[in-house]
Amino acid sequence: MNTSIPNTHWILTLESRKCLWRSVAPEFNFKENGEKHSDICINGILYFEVKLEGSFVIVCFDVRSEKLGFINKDKDMLPKSFGFSPLFNYNGKLGIHFQNGQNLVFWVLEDAGTLNWSKHIYVLSPLEWEKLTQMMFVGITSTGEIVYWSWDSCVCFYNLERNTVKRVNIEVEGIDHLRFMDTFVDYVENMKFI
Repeated sequence: MNTSIPNTHWILTLESRKCLWRSVAPEFNFKENGEKHSDICINGILYFEVKLEGSFVIVCFDVRSEKLGFINKDKDMLPKSFGFSPLFNYNGKLGIHFQNGQNLVFWVLEDAGTLNWSKHIYVLSPLEWEKLTQMMFVGITSTGEIVYWSWDSCVCFYNLERNTVKRVNIEVEGIDHLRFMDTFVDYVENMKFI
């Protein structure tokens, strides 16, 4: 590990209309992989994937204690060369998504203390696979539906229990094709501001 490169991160606290910046220096050097869609906050802990000594690990930042740590992936997880591995909230636990052929593979961190991961495999039918093949994984809703989006402005909800896919097309008047679209899972807008 190259310790000559500074590895300081900054925290901004907004409190009583005062901005307070302070630095946090982790005990290990890491480089962010640039895939910002993989960041997620679950129960006050921010998780994101980084490269550490040639391997991809998950950094965790506890916003209450302001401590940085990292979590190794399970040795049986697919290597990074199979594509990015988005992080998601699975019933209040950290999850990682992989797609392997017609299989959806989810790894769920059952116990962060012992680094105990459980593996969930869902085999898709050819029809389901065809519907989801050109789409990007977004996350899992609190009701257990897997959310995918595509560049042709649609969002799909795959229900694991019922084995159904619901497709929602997004149309914006006056715009033929959206150039950029962010998709969030379980986001609720305050109706007072609409």
